[in-house]
Amino acid sequence: MISLIESTAYLLAGKDSDARKIKDASCRAVAVINLNRLQKLLTGKHTFDSLKQLPVLTKKDFKGESYQTAERPSTGSQNTNE
Repeated sequence: MISLIESTAYLLAGKDSDARKIKDASCRAVAVINLNRLQKLLTGKHTFDSLKQLPVLTKKDFKGESYQTAERPSTGSQNTNE
């Protein structure tokens, strides 16, 4: 397991991530984000400030059916030049 360093601000965790690392992040006040939240950051639906308003993710949020997956991009062709 790779340790979190003091300057870590965010931990990106996937499904079935190491529960110890998520717990360590929570104890150090490091924000834990999942792929769904990362996708929303990258697409502009969330900002880092708005993440602070969302419920805190814990180790149980990364297990089995509780895990919130990222949205699949639409497959329809879109003209972005309009």
